[in-house]
Amino acid sequence: MDRFARASFAEKLKDTAGAVGAVKQVAFDIFFHLPFMYFPVFYTMKETIQGGSGSAIDIISAGLCKYKQNFWDDAKALILVWGPADVVVFGLVPMW
Repeated sequence: MDRFARASFAEKLKDTAGAVGAVKQVAFDIFFHLPFMYFPVFYTMKETIQGGSGSAIDIISAGLCKYKQNFWDDAKALILVWGPADVVVFGLVPMW
């Protein structure tokens, strides 16, 4: 993947294996990482910071409840925002 990230745009268009790797990274981010790792933690932390009351279990439950309520709206938004952003980040931007 490092070789693909350092390649020029013209070289990336010819590198099928590298493109497949970038597509896998985008798919992992959009269909696994963000909806099932990031958003549950986000809503739990948001509930904690915005003054969730009760025990830790109550705060976590409230955060996960909000996560479930917003799941489909968040999923649509992440595809519209992070889909193109991930294509740029994983496919076009060179690694440091």
